This record gives sequence, structure tokens and C-alpha cells, in this order.
Amino acid sequence: SMLRRQLAAVEAIGFSAMGASELEYYIFEDSYRTAHEKGYANLKTAAWYLEDYHMLQGMREEKFTAAARRHLKLSGVPVENSKGEFGLGQHEINIRYADALTMADRHVVYKQCLKEVAEQLDLSPEAVAGVKLINDDVGAHWLFSFLSADKKKTYCLYEAPTAEAVREAARRAGLPADVIVEVSELRPENFLGGSGAT
Repeated sequence: SMLRRQLAAVEAIGFSAMGASELEYYIFEDSYRTAHEKGYANLKTAAWYLEDYHMLQGMREEKFTAAARRHLKLSGVPVENSKGEFGLGQHEINIRYADALTMADRHVVYKQCLKEVAEQLDLSPEAVAGVKLINDDVGAHWLFSFLSADKKKTYCLYEAPTAEAVREAARRAGLPADVIVEVSELRPENFLGGSGAT
């Protein structure tokens, strides 16, 4: 390939080529189908103000960005960091640097990952409302989520009548719920014994 030939030429003179992808993208609340039907005009951005380095607005779009980071990690693509960018709904995920050939492969996986996650989440107002309807139907109310110190587990706290109600809501919404632990009072040690997402 052209890249392999260029890398061989670089190595022949005693150098090595490294690289890292820093793709920036825009998040819209419209699904791919809705965007197509609207002629890719008048799309609703995920943010309503310029958010560069704004932590709160970046958190609001974690439903997409966190899912993308998880999928990339599971695909063997290490993520360096992610952050909000200047434009309305503009974000970036930075891939950890590697040799140029490896990075080229990771770059392709990265782009495909973002498209597939967006498709699975069906980023539209109707989809977000649908999750809330499911939660309301089973009597579950999401309170907050947090990440463990080793960044290997995500914990979600719900108010619900039973553990089964939380499991049913997760199943219907297509969300992971590996382990569910019932707690009667909110203390940090309640969350340390589980072996997966709750």
C-alpha cells in the first residue's frame, strides 16, 4: 500500500513515523433517517451554546461519548481523552498515539464506531423520551451514575420498587445491567462489592 511504502522509506533513513487521531465531530439530536428526511438542514444540535472546555455541557452528551469510548476500548483502540469543542454540539475523542500503520487501522475503526454508536442510540428526541417512558412504566427513576477509580465499572443509582424493575427497564432500553445490588441507605461501601455495572 502507499502507506507501507512511505513507512519503509522513512525507516530506510533511520526514522519511525508515529501518529494519533484527533477527529472532531458534531452530535445532533436527529437520527440518521430524520436528518436524511430533512435534507440535512435545520438539524437540532445536542448543545445550545458554545461549550469549549465546558464540563457540564460535555456531561450532557455523555450518552453518546461514553458509549463511543467504551466501544473503542473493547475494540482494542485506546482512548487518550475526550472533550467538548467550540461549536454547538462539537466534540472530540483523542486516540492514543501509535506507529502510523497501527494508527491508520485505529482511525478506520474509530470512524466506524462513532457511526454505529449513533445509529444504535438513534439520537433523536423520540429515543430519549422513549427511555424515560420505559422507566416510568416500571416505576424506576434514574438518580445519577459514576465511574469507579480504575475506570472499569460504571455504577448507576436508581430508585425503584424492586431490582427486577431496574433489570426490566435496562433490558427494554438496551442498556447493560450486569449486577444489581439493592441498598436501603446511600453509602460508598454499598457500591464496592459488585463485579460489574449496576
